[in-house]
Amino acid sequence: MKITPTEKNLETLLHGLSTRYIVPQYQRDFSWTSDEIDQLWFDILAAYGQNIDDYFLGTLVLNTEGHGLQQADIVDGQQRLATFTILFSVLRDVANEFSENTEFLPEISRTQSSLKDAKRVFDLSRARLLEVSEPDNYFLELNKKDQPAFRSHIQDQTCPSFQDRDLATTRGESRIIKARKLLTKHVRDFIFSRVRDSQSPHRQDIFKDLATFLAFIMQRLKFISIEVATDYDAYLLFESLNFRGLELSTADLVKNKLLMKCDNEQQKISVLVKWDGIVSRLEEESRYPNLVDFLRFFWLAFRDSKPTKKQLYKAIRAEIDGGQFNVVEFISRLDDTLDSFVFVTRDKPTWPSSELTYGSTEQYLSEINTLRYSICIPALFAACFRYRGPSPLLLKEIVQRSLNFLFRLLTIGGLSAGFADEVFSKVVKAIRENKSREEILSHFVVDKGSNDNFKNDFAKFKTENNGVARYILAKIHVHSSGPEQIPKSDEVHVEHILPQDTKLWLGAGYAFPINSKPEDLIYSIGNMTLLNKRLNQVIANDVFDRKVVYYKCRETPDDEGTTFPMTYKLHEEYLAGKRVWDVVRIQERANRWSHEIHRIWPIE
Repeated sequence: MKITPTEKNLETLLHGLSTRYIVPQYQRDFSWTSDEIDQLWFDILAAYGQNIDDYFLGTLVLNTEGHGLQQADIVDGQQRLATFTILFSVLRDVANEFSENTEFLPEISRTQSSLKDAKRVFDLSRARLLEVSEPDNYFLELNKKDQPAFRSHIQDQTCPSFQDRDLATTRGESRIIKARKLLTKHVRDFIFSRVRDSQSPHRQDIFKDLATFLAFIMQRLKFISIEVATDYDAYLLFESLNFRGLELSTADLVKNKLLMKCDNEQQKISVLVKWDGIVSRLEEESRYPNLVDFLRFFWLAFRDSKPTKKQLYKAIRAEIDGGQFNVVEFISRLDDTLDSFVFVTRDKPTWPSSELTYGSTEQYLSEINTLRYSICIPALFAACFRYRGPSPLLLKEIVQRSLNFLFRLLTIGGLSAGFADEVFSKVVKAIRENKSREEILSHFVVDKGSNDNFKNDFAKFKTENNGVARYILAKIHVHSSGPEQIPKSDEVHVEHILPQDTKLWLGAGYAFPINSKPEDLIYSIGNMTLLNKRLNQVIANDVFDRKVVYYKCRETPDDEGTTFPMTYKLHEEYLAGKRVWDVVRIQERANRWSHEIHRIWPIE
C-alpha cells in the first residue's frame, strides 16, 4: 500500500490551477447538521481566541486514481471541506455586500481603509472557492445530488440577506442551504460582537479584524492529508487507522470493506444507494438510529455468533473475507430485513396510546419500547422477519411473551439481564431452526417468573421512574375499566399519594415504622395513582387530607375531579371513614393489585 501523508492548511489545499477535490458518486450526501457545524465554529473561535499556532482538524484521505495532477476523489473529509467552502462563501458575500450596499452594516463607517479591508476579505475568501484566473475551476465538486445547490448557493456569488426572517430554515431545504444560513448567523454575530465592543466612533477596523480571522482559518488550521494511489489502498488505510486507535466507526469500516469487494463502479453505486437508504430509514423511524446497532441486532438475529459492539467488526470482517461471500447478496439481505427491524423498533407511539388496537402486536411492541427493553430485540427481529406475513398470530404471541417475561423478571423481579439473555438466545435459535410454536414459547416459562413469585415481588415493588410507574398504573386501569378507556399518553400523570416532600409528613402527624425508609413508602406502587394532567398540577405536592378532595369522580367535563376509578375510589373510601393514609393502606393497595397482575401480564 502506497500512501503519502503531508501536513496542509486550507490555503495550501484550496489553491492552484489544477486543484480539484471530487466527491465520488457512491459517497453519501453532505450530512452535517447544526450540531456538527456549531461544534466546528466554536472550536475555531476558541483556537482563534487563544492564538494557537497550529490547530489540527483531523485527516483527509484522498484517492488520486484516475485523475491528473492535483486532482483526487475524497474518501474521507468531504463534510469538513464542504463546510469550510460554505464558510468562505459567506465571508465573500458579507464583504461584497458591505462594499456594494451602503445600507448594509450602517454601524461601520465606509472609509477608504474599511473598504480596502473588505476588498481583502472578499479576495481571500473567493480565492478559496476557485482559481480566480480560471473562473470555472472550483476546487470542490460534490456528488450529483448536492452539486447543483452547492454551485448555485455557495460557489457562485449570490445576493444574500442577513435578516433573521430570511435566515430561518425550513423543513424542505437542503442541508447545504441550512449550513449556509447557520454560518451566516455566526459570521454576522462575530461582526456585531466587535461592533458592540469597539470604542471607536467610526469602527472602521471591523473588516481588518475579519481579515485577520480569515487568515487564521486559512493558515493555522491544519489537516493531515493522506494521498493513496487506489481506492483499495484507501479502504485498507481505514482499517489500519482503526487498528491504531483512531475513531472510525464500525459502520464506516463495514461500508469500506463492502466496497473493497465490489467488482465495478456500478456495483459500488448500488451498494452505497442501499446503504444510504438503510441509514435514512433508521434515522427517521427506529429508536435505534445508529447503523451499528442495526448491524449488531442483525448479527444476533441471523448469525450463530454473539459479538459485543467492540467485537462486531471482527465478526463481520471474518464473514466478508470468507470464500463464499457475495457483496450484493449481503447488502440485499440487510435491506430485505430492514422493514422487520423498523417494525419492532419504532420509537413511537409509546404506551398508553389510543392510536393502537388493544391487544395487537403493535401495542405490545409499543410497551416494549416504552420500557426500553433491548435484550429481546434480536428475537423479535428474527420472529418478525419469519412470521409477520405467514404466521402473524405466532409473531404476536412471541412479542407478548417477550414483554411479559421481561416485565416479570427484570422490571418487577429485579433479576440481571444475563439470565434473560440466555433465554432469548434460546428463543432466537428456535426461531432460526423453525421449531414449533410450543417449543419457542416454552422458553419463556421459568420458575423465577412464576405467578407466585411475580405476585410477591409486585407487592414489594417500588420505583422512582415515573415512566415505569405510569405504564404499570395505566395497564391496571385498562384491565379494570376496559380497552375503550385507554387514556391519552400526554394527559396521564403519576400522583404520589403520600407526598414526596417528607417535611410535610411531620405536619400531618403521620407515624410510620421506625425501620421504614421514606423512599420505600413514597415510591411503593401502592402509594401511586393516576391523575389527569391539569388536576395533578393543581394539587402539586400536598398532604393526603387536603388533596384527597380533588380525587373525587368527575361526572361531566366541566366538573373538578378525576376520570380514573383507582383514584376516585380513594375519595369514596375517605368519605366512608378511611381518613388516614399510612403504611398499612399503602401495603393493602399493593397487595390488592398483586392478586390481579398475572392476568394483566400472563406468561403461561
